[in-house]
Amino acid sequence: MNFNDSHRNHLNAIYRAALSAVNGKHCVAQYLRDKQLEGEIYLLAIGKAASAMARGAFEILGNQIIAGLIITKSGDEALDMKNVSYVEAGHPVPDERSIAAGHQLIEFVNAIPANAKILCLISGGTSSLVEVLPDAVTLDQLADLSEWLLKSGLPITEMNAIRKRVSLIKGGRLAVMLKNQEITVLLISDVKGDNPSDIGSGLFFPPTANDLSVNPDDYPVQIARLMRFAKPMPDSDSPCFNRINYAIVASLKMAIHAAMISRMDAEIGRIVAQLKVMDEYENTLILFASDNGARLRKKLSVNSFVLHRRFSRSLQCSCSDISFR
Repeated sequence: MNFNDSHRNHLNAIYRAALSAVNGKHCVAQYLRDKQLEGEIYLLAIGKAASAMARGAFEILGNQIIAGLIITKSGDEALDMKNVSYVEAGHPVPDERSIAAGHQLIEFVNAIPANAKILCLISGGTSSLVEVLPDAVTLDQLADLSEWLLKSGLPITEMNAIRKRVSLIKGGRLAVMLKNQEITVLLISDVKGDNPSDIGSGLFFPPTANDLSVNPDDYPVQIARLMRFAKPMPDSDSPCFNRINYAIVASLKMAIHAAMISRMDAEIGRIVAQLKVMDEYENTLILFASDNGARLRKKLSVNSFVLHRRFSRSLQCSCSDISFR
């Protein structure tokens, strides 16, 4: 094995560890093992990981799930489950299937009896995959808006704040449509901060301060006009949110942590093996330290920079000598 192959294998191992830690099926199944839901369940799964998350739910709940709706991207592996509808929709730009999925979502929600239990599984891509528009907004306008957002360079929180202004279900509006059901929402977060209101444009969660502060006049005229048609989002203290319990079952932080632990395990293993070869293992204390990285508050002088480089090189040489020479 040459040098490049070795590094490629290391990178692949790190990547696989990160993906495994946020696998939708495993994360949902693990949560439901620890906090199992009782009684009959209505299942709603939306997002790019909807099918995987639904598999995790079926693995644990099985026949407790009496009806379900799965909305996901094209090409995903469909679930062949009794009483479960499987819908493919547009991503990353919504299309006519996204609008059709929105109507199926409303029909599904309206058919759920009062006081029933609902398990909602939400992951990235939800904002594009399902939509219900005000009468004054067309699909072509929604597609143009989505194209503009994807090219805008805006942070995802601001993009979703704009989407919520052009929707009848986002920004907590879907929660308002529910009756007295007991709702559990499990989320895979692909946004910084893991705020549930930012994941999938917050179908079941109240608007954030950022959502409310977005000013249509700050955007191009055609975008601003679309932001004025939807009815207001519900207040954060609306009773509809009191019935909702949620958990983040997977996130970017979890993936990063798993990647770090995987690499740490592998490298500590190499150190331990070398210490045993040197017959020094029983006489060695191994310490692990970590931080969040340096943050410079002022520009380094030339002398400080040189000193920093010298110290870093010295530390690297010392560690190399101790571990493997």
